[in-house]
Amino acid sequence: SAAPFFARAALSDAAQAGAVAALVTYFGWRRVVPVYQDDDYGAAFVPFLVDALTAARAEVPYRCALPGGASKDAVAAAMYRLESEQTRAFVVHARPALAELVLAAAVEAGMMAQGYAWVITDGLTGLLGSIHPPQGIIGLVPHAPATPRLRDVRRRWARKFMREHRDADPAQAEMGCYALWAYDAAWAVASAAERLRPGDLSSPPGLVGGRSGPTDFSGLGKSTSGEKFLAAITNTTFDGLGGRFELVDGELAVPAFR
Repeated sequence: SAAPFFARAALSDAAQAGAVAALVTYFGWRRVVPVYQDDDYGAAFVPFLVDALTAARAEVPYRCALPGGASKDAVAAAMYRLESEQTRAFVVHARPALAELVLAAAVEAGMMAQGYAWVITDGLTGLLGSIHPPQGIIGLVPHAPATPRLRDVRRRWARKFMREHRDADPAQAEMGCYALWAYDAAWAVASAAERLRPGDLSSPPGLVGGRSGPTDFSGLGKSTSGEKFLAAITNTTFDGLGGRFELVDGELAVPAFR
């Protein structure tokens, strides 16, 4: 692994490329254009997407790369160029601020009419309580099995959130996949800590060899129990709120999208 001491309770963006391709196959789209944020977030995903689309026998005639700070006018111009190319299926992979500009410009350009298809990736679908895309867009999101425990936690969280934010839109109280993964990650860390034997923990606890204060990450020291703790975390599996919690190569294994 390129980062052997890094693990995250989230999936690689590459994981959803196959799900996008499955949608393309299901609906029979022959030409698909990626519309993406031209930085590490967007550009890293596009090669995986193009490979998956090519394997699904769909053509990617061109790509629409937009800088994260693109103006409303620049985005509108890009949408009108796309409209003139006679392509009708688009995949948007961008952060919320840019994505909202893209979708609003597409509406203005008449590109949300019947015959057009728009797919947004999970980074946007997971934030539907905060962003408000037009009706009719297909949003991918990792599948979380509907269990009684999940329904109970979501209900209790919504009540708590609305008590503390009385003027909020109720949609903002919804627990998306990121909230579920954060919840499960906390359980994974706690479970791993409980399984460590007392002798596995550094004594005294804390970091050794640090060069500066505790908020300077570049100067953080090393935990003498860190390797054993990381191993315990990465070997933790259980049925969590978001489904089966299992880290593979330091990333969350997500078996399906909806």
